[in-house]
Amino acid sequence: MREMANSGTFTDEEMQQYRTAWGRAGASRAMLNWYRALFRHREQPPRERVTAPTLIAWGEKDKALTAAMAPASVQFCDDGRLERFPDATHWVNHERSDRVSELMIGHFDDA
Repeated sequence: MREMANSGTFTDEEMQQYRTAWGRAGASRAMLNWYRALFRHREQPPRERVTAPTLIAWGEKDKALTAAMAPASVQFCDDGRLERFPDATHWVNHERSDRVSELMIGHFDDA
């Protein structure tokens, strides 16, 4: 996680909290099964529309989910809003927590 995140994103205490969560019964298996399914079932997933108001916060330095995927994702939403974070990575909620929280509060106030 630290290698993919901006420097200083995760403290030692936060990393320990993640390790504790990953150590819970069934956690490792669930994570591995997600990747197993990804590679076993390569067909395109269903492309239903998302009808609920949707806020997408996207870190443009994300190495797993590229910036080009952001507009394509919001296109599946009837009422979607995309907020880009040019200097954030996959861990945008950690790296820009104040701004993401502010956006979420506004989003839920408007809903």
